[in-house]
Amino acid sequence: MRLPNREGEPLAFTISDGAHWNAFARSNLTLNSANAEVIQWQPYEGTSLGQKARGWLRFAHTGELGGLLGQIIAGVGCLGGVFLVYTGLSLAFRRLWNWALWKRLRSQSRDPLGMTSSAASRETAME
Repeated sequence: MRLPNREGEPLAFTISDGAHWNAFARSNLTLNSANAEVIQWQPYEGTSLGQKARGWLRFAHTGELGGLLGQIIAGVGCLGGVFLVYTGLSLAFRRLWNWALWKRLRSQSRDPLGMTSSAASRETAME
């Protein structure tokens, strides 16, 4: 039930329909808050195929649709997402660390003239 924020706004009810084999079948009822007159009634049978699919998918992606097995599958998927975040961050930190390490090693391998050791060996080989 959604109560109105201001006086005069309608009351909205979402009713679980126990007559269907689908435990997530929902019908919507909207009433005038002043006199309880029905403004809109949307039974589950009258909803579009898209609304029905949205209702199914909403509970399927959280694992509620498949009972305990569905929740276990959703939990494993969630742990897989955590593992992907961990591996992505660890790879990024490793690359950052190696980049900083190589930068330090290159700066240490320069000779006093500002040439790298490989460039200095090429200079002596040319002479």
